[in-house]
Amino acid sequence: MHRSAPAPAAQVVHAARGAGQTGARKFQKELLAPLRYQNPEAVIEVRVNDDPGASSASAHLVLSGGESHEVDITHARSTDILRAVLTAAGVEEVAVESAVRAAKVANGSLGPVDLEQTPEETPAGIAGA
Repeated sequence: MHRSAPAPAAQVVHAARGAGQTGARKFQKELLAPLRYQNPEAVIEVRVNDDPGASSASAHLVLSGGESHEVDITHARSTDILRAVLTAAGVEEVAVESAVRAAKVANGSLGPVDLEQTPEETPAGIAGA
C-alpha cells in the first residue's frame, strides 16, 4: 500500500490579549485568509489561548514532506510572521519579499516613498552591492 505524504499544515497559537500578541492577532486577521486561498490543500488552524498569563505565541508548520518547523512569533509584526512562515516553508527569497511587500501595501504600513522604491533601491539592496 502506498502512503501519501501528509498534507501541509500550520497551527498558529496566540493569547487573546496581552503583550507580544498583537502581531499574531493581526497575522490571523489579515494574512491567514490569503494563505489559505493560496494553499487550499493545507490545513491551517488558529488556537487562541484564553489563559490571561500566556505570554508566548508560536506557529507550528508541517510541510508536505513531513518536515516540521516551530516559529516563535511573540512580539513579532504580522509581516515578519509572514516572512518567517514562508521562509520556513522553503519559499524562494524573492517570492517571500514580494508577499511581505504586498502585505505591507494591503495593511497600509508602506508610505508613498516606500512604494516608489524597488527592492534594488532599498538600503538593504544598496548595502549588499
